[in-house]
Amino acid sequence: MRPSKFQIYLVSQRKHVSTFPLLIAVLFIALNLRPSIAGLGSLVNRIRLETGLSNPMIGMLTSIPLIAFGLLSLSASRITRYLGLGLTIAFTMGALVIGNFLRVIDSLFLLYFGTVIIGISIAYTNVLLPSITKKYFAKQSAIITGLYTAAIAIGSALSAGINEPLAAQIGWRNALGLWGFTAFIAFVLWLTQLSKVEKEKVTKTDISVIRSYIKNPLVWKIAFFMGLQSCTAYIIMAWLPEILIAQGYAPSTAGWLLSLSQASGILGSLFVPILNKGKTNQRQMIVIFCILESLGLLGLLFSPTQLIYLWIFLIGFPVGAYFTLVLLFFVLRAKDAITTTQLSGISQSFGYLLSAPAPIIFGSLHDKFGNWEIAILSLFLIVLAKLYTGWGAAANQKI
Repeated sequence: MRPSKFQIYLVSQRKHVSTFPLLIAVLFIALNLRPSIAGLGSLVNRIRLETGLSNPMIGMLTSIPLIAFGLLSLSASRITRYLGLGLTIAFTMGALVIGNFLRVIDSLFLLYFGTVIIGISIAYTNVLLPSITKKYFAKQSAIITGLYTAAIAIGSALSAGINEPLAAQIGWRNALGLWGFTAFIAFVLWLTQLSKVEKEKVTKTDISVIRSYIKNPLVWKIAFFMGLQSCTAYIIMAWLPEILIAQGYAPSTAGWLLSLSQASGILGSLFVPILNKGKTNQRQMIVIFCILESLGLLGLLFSPTQLIYLWIFLIGFPVGAYFTLVLLFFVLRAKDAITTTQLSGISQSFGYLLSAPAPIIFGSLHDKFGNWEIAILSLFLIVLAKLYTGWGAAANQKI
């Protein structure tokens, strides 16, 4: 049997030792970019009972990283001008370790402060990983993007699935803090690659370049799509277990169903490069994923006690695919690594600011109407907006 293109690629990377270890380090970093956020969803009930926090205040724990993503993403290229890509990522991963461990301490202030540090760390790493892909894996950009977004989804699925059982044994704070150890492993792996990446620095971002991007309709379409897909992703992370508990599921079952949604996203991430093969644009994928998500939401709304695994899969699969698509847009629409960083920074800055209030608003809708149905209906509006902006972002154009 003939080896697949991906197997041939892995063999070639082993021959070029300089890039294969770099790929491993990138995947471990990606694995740690969501557990600190996704793991909160299955612990909402425990956090509320112990701290007395309201739904909007708990939603803020998910929104804080999104606010950080929005406020700081645009400054990533400026920081890398002075530190370089390698050292900047090293600092962000070190901060991620510290932020996770701070949340173990019995203090509401440190719970939120640690979350702020986590948000700052992930904000910069989110922007810079596509630049690493563009610079060192340009010929395999779709495959590498699919792999590291799959790694992100794996981290989300693991934290969503095991945090509730862990919390029952060691407490919810310790369950959150354990992810500091996995972040430390990624930090150490990245340090071994510093000498290879540190030589590459992003040049100074010209204000006129930024202004030209802002005037470009394609940039806005990518940025809006970035924000809209984040709205859905972080609402699901924050509130899906609570929705399921309200429908009669046990907290542990709800946590595992959240894990299933994240695991489904892994498949979505891996399917994007497969479906993208030979395509000049990604519009067909946008339509397919929006239809799948709509079917899943309809099932969750009208038949939550039947075929629940199917509905959760249909929601999670496109959520993972959307994220891979938007990262792929950064690579495909940009002419070089510098443009990728700038496009990534602008799109993520605007997109995450757009999505930051989403978990808070979603929780507030429940508090106002006393049920989750109205809140779930709001997700259909987001699907329609994703279809419109994604159609434009998926066009075969260059910035």
